Amino acid sequence: MGNLRTFQFDFVDESPKKVTFEYSAADDEVLRFGFEGSEYYLNANKAGFLALAKLFLKMSLSEYPTGFHTHLGEDFGDTNGLKCISIALIDDQV
Repeated sequence: MGNLRTFQFDFVDESPKKVTFEYSAADDEVLRFGFEGSEYYLNANKAGFLALAKLFLKMSLSEYPTGFHTHLGEDFGDTNGLKCISIALIDDQV
């Protein structure tokens, strides 16, 4: 049997039009994404996955409407760069 771990995340619901990313004070989140060969990839370090998890929790637990989306650049940086990913809330029927 593995180790039991708990996670508590308190946040302010900014829906329906805004979402804020949770960054570490050290700004050490690494996030990479793209398409290579016939496969899409999403790679991150632990801090990057934690930041994504917090974003996903906000989008799933708040009152965002279907179609709400946000754009992320690599390392949660500038979305005017070469790579940008769109993360959208879709309808359950899609």
